[in-house]
Amino acid sequence: PSDSTYLALAFCCASVFIRVAAWPRSCPFAQVVTVCLIFLSLLEYLIKKRYWLIGLIVGFIMATRVTASLILVYFIIDLFWLSKKKNRNSAKKLAELLLPVFVTIILLMYYNYMRFDSLIEEGCSQKILSEALIKERSYGIINPVHLPGNFYYFFVGMPIPVLKNDLSPVLKFPYIRANPWV
Repeated sequence: PSDSTYLALAFCCASVFIRVAAWPRSCPFAQVVTVCLIFLSLLEYLIKKRYWLIGLIVGFIMATRVTASLILVYFIIDLFWLSKKKNRNSAKKLAELLLPVFVTIILLMYYNYMRFDSLIEEGCSQKILSEALIKERSYGIINPVHLPGNFYYFFVGMPIPVLKNDLSPVLKFPYIRANPWV
């Protein structure tokens, strides 16, 4: 019980949930909805294993955060490889699992087409950016030029100290702040 309590406190108090409570905005709210849906899909999996409902929940997850829908891979792997008893109707359960996800993909593509005349454009390329961000975008999103910087910030980069003044290394509350590049 104490481990569960510490894990719950760490998850809720050291994550986006604390930010949503303090500064409600749409981006962190979508992350909170996604996490709740992921927990709901895992709960359904552990209790009743209704694959059509799990597929529907994963479809909602995909509509909220596309990358979070990778939890679908866990359910597929469990259905075919991890399950202790091999089911004869695994193909039927797979169809129940995937049908709501495919419907969600079609609806998202239709929504994107209606908004941007493209099936795969989600509006990210049409943001109004500052000059600095335009220069950053010119490097490309997936480019090897980012590897040294990412390596630095992942392994070496530290939080930025909050100094009392520029002359001495005396810290003031909150003592450190997050590095915006990390």
